Amino acid sequence: MLMAGDIPAAKAFIEEALAGRTASDVKGRALLTLDLAECMVAEHEPEQAVELAASAINMQGSGIVVPVINRAALIHRALRPWSRCYAELGDKLAELHGRVTEG
Repeated sequence: MLMAGDIPAAKAFIEEALAGRTASDVKGRALLTLDLAECMVAEHEPEQAVELAASAINMQGSGIVVPVINRAALIHRALRPWSRCYAELGDKLAELHGRVTEG
């Protein structure tokens, strides 16, 4: 739905999917949250996109899930037109990278 440009339907579907995930499904919840962030980028809501992407990154706790990092990096690139938001998520990704290289 997102790729077809039906953002409201995509958001509703993603939110329903999130509601059906257990709290222990960290990876699934994080990836769905990044899907919502992508919807926010498409709706030109960069602040919300950053909040959702940061939330997805934080869901990982001390663990690192490569698909989550990769998706967050895609959201980061999509935020380039909004320089402040781009920098904010870039800082979060740099912090995550620091955790990876230290561990």
